[in-house]
Amino acid sequence: MTTKDETESWSLEDGLGLSLKKAIEENNTDVAESLCVLLSHVLESKIRQSLNACDYSTALQRTEWLLQVRPSSPSPILLFCEIYVRLGWLDYALEMCYEGASFFSEKSVFRDRIDWIMQYKSERRDPMQCFPPELVTRIFEFAPEKRITSRCVSRLWRDTLDQLPIWRRLTINRDNSNLFLEFGSAADIDIPPPASIMTPALQHLTWSTFYPPSYVIQSLDARGCTQLQSLNFTMKTNSPFSAVPDPDFCYNIRHLGDHLTDLTVDVPYHQRYVIRRLLASLPQLVSLKYYHRFPERRAEEADLHVDDALPQGPLKLKYLQCLGEKWPPEDFTGLAPLVPELVSFIVRPDPDPDHTSASWAITGEFMEHCPQLETLIWKYSIQPYLDILSRPGGPTIATDTFPEADLSPGVRHLILDSGLQVNDMTLYDFMREHQATLEALYCAIEIHVPFGQDRVLPQLEFPRLRWLSIGFCLPRGCDTLSSLPSICPRLEALRLKFLDFALTTDDVRPLSQFSRLHSLRINSCSFESADTLLTLFEGIIASHCPLLSLELSPLYGDELVTNSVLDALGRITSLKRLVISTEERALSKDNLDAFLNSASESGLAKSLEYLDFFKFDMMPRALWCTLLYSTFTKAHIALNMRQLRNPR
Repeated sequence: MTTKDETESWSLEDGLGLSLKKAIEENNTDVAESLCVLLSHVLESKIRQSLNACDYSTALQRTEWLLQVRPSSPSPILLFCEIYVRLGWLDYALEMCYEGASFFSEKSVFRDRIDWIMQYKSERRDPMQCFPPELVTRIFEFAPEKRITSRCVSRLWRDTLDQLPIWRRLTINRDNSNLFLEFGSAADIDIPPPASIMTPALQHLTWSTFYPPSYVIQSLDARGCTQLQSLNFTMKTNSPFSAVPDPDFCYNIRHLGDHLTDLTVDVPYHQRYVIRRLLASLPQLVSLKYYHRFPERRAEEADLHVDDALPQGPLKLKYLQCLGEKWPPEDFTGLAPLVPELVSFIVRPDPDPDHTSASWAITGEFMEHCPQLETLIWKYSIQPYLDILSRPGGPTIATDTFPEADLSPGVRHLILDSGLQVNDMTLYDFMREHQATLEALYCAIEIHVPFGQDRVLPQLEFPRLRWLSIGFCLPRGCDTLSSLPSICPRLEALRLKFLDFALTTDDVRPLSQFSRLHSLRINSCSFESADTLLTLFEGIIASHCPLLSLELSPLYGDELVTNSVLDALGRITSLKRLVISTEERALSKDNLDAFLNSASESGLAKSLEYLDFFKFDMMPRALWCTLLYSTFTKAHIALNMRQLRNPR
């Protein structure tokens, strides 16, 4: 007997099938015929539902049932053909159609289906005819190493490979070059690069490999890759001692042709005068980026002969970036007059104090001979500044506020190393010349004032300046902090470093009057008393300054860390990031309570996203860390966990 649960689990076709079985057993022909028609309609509908859901297993089971119910109808055979086509079993589908055409009178239906399957099969034979070239291009951009395999998949791809746009742009991250390390030199092992995908039509190549640069250049030259427009080469290495310097690379690269305008090289070693040697071989370069990771590994080279290594006449170079480790000034001597179209000059220099005067002379040459120069970065700790310039919303002029037609030529980004000693009049003349175009000015350098020239000069104005860093003393033309909001009305980020507020009567309250300021960093500055900080914090609160990031480090002295200062700090509700460092003895439990209570009452505890309360010397106590975590529930709190092993 059928239980209630089993009856409820039955589907409609199950119920119809059971009724049909009973009608046949009772020899009720009319009822059985009606049930057959009804069941076939239900099964066809359920089969369509399974096909739409891509449930081919269920569709096949129901089609077999339909064939048992209506064996004299061509519908089950046609449904089998459709399912087989969807599964890719084209031969089985054709076999079913041929059998259906021989058994049923509806031969035209099966012949049309046979013709359709044959046409579909001929098109499907080559995947290139099934997918648009744009989709194929997108797929192989994500998996460039699979392009060699694709030649075996599609005959059409194999025949028209050189014509496809995907072969004009190639990225190779894995090859057999790791075996090169076991043999020592390319002459000892014959491991060809992926030659099948290197064709004369190749225009853009990115290759990361263990092969030395000259071997890569020879491989490209042997395959006629002389139409290259950009080359990004990275030489891998397991250690600085496994990399063999390649002194012939700068000369051999000229075999790549006259179309190469964008070159990026990342190698483990440094070569003397490498920039001038590369420009001598490729005078058509527009962009040159060179990285070297281990400065102590230098290639053995002969001295540079100017006649052989420098081209005659102006070059087309616009973007020059020299990163890595310790670029000596001598690598750029005499280069500035040859690159009059230079737009961006970024260098990570040698921090040796003996190179200070030479470094300033080099930067002065580029300022003098490159009228189109917009970005000048000469900084050892360069990466944070590159991140600022590359991030969205960085120091870039907004076209809706300043139309491009109104932007006069001039330096937009000036970042100088703190080791430079610059005459104040030289810096003043430069800033006066470019005050209308400067967007980012990092001038944390020691400005030398010659004897007898300490006089007041006309105030400068920087209408486009958004990022400003000042160190040691204020430069001429912006002699007081109170003048900064008026001369830099669009300032968004300000850093003050090595300033002595104890020696000046200047009011710090104007620092809170910037309508766009979102980042304020005060590093290694001296304060006479806590009133200076209290005045600054209260000014930020009163002016509703949109400050998002505040950094005070280091903050030394008991007289600077007071309850009133920390209470005011906790009431700056706009903050998302707060970094402050104090001496352990300067911070008491009462100070911390004042800050936590103020932050809880103002709502800062719920909105702050990053907190570093012990950036330098502060050794966090376990109880204090617990209080910070329980108060700032949504913030990431930076702590030195090694100092928490011995909590007090």
